[in-house]
Amino acid sequence: MRHDTNEPITSATVSVSWTPEAARLIRAERTVQDQPNLPKKAEKRGYLDFMLGLPNRAGEFSKVLVVSYMAGWNKGRRVRARLDERARPWWETDIAKDGHRWAWTVYREGHFIAGGTASSQVKAETAAFDARFDAIS
Repeated sequence: MRHDTNEPITSATVSVSWTPEAARLIRAERTVQDQPNLPKKAEKRGYLDFMLGLPNRAGEFSKVLVVSYMAGWNKGRRVRARLDERARPWWETDIAKDGHRWAWTVYREGHFIAGGTASSQVKAETAAFDARFDAIS
């Protein structure tokens, strides 16, 4: 079937594959948007900006929110300094209830390492710990 006209194509499937860096930034933005209010969003944005090596964006915030942003930025600076002293990477583990199951995901320096589901919170925590241990060794 030829599509020489300007009719829209309605039966197409598109698959998008993100680069690891793009996926890391998208996840960071989603994490910020999940925060309950503007000060918490600004604080989380500052923390993630520092931890991901992004430039300081304090100038983009109002005078009130810049305080929260800088609090997050300074928290990230302290965490990164502690990790660098011990020559350790930055690990994150997300565990959340997903319907009747618990979803878990492990990130290293903001990059996805492993994820899955479990029947209980304890099993999800154990699976995330095991995945992190497997990634180290």
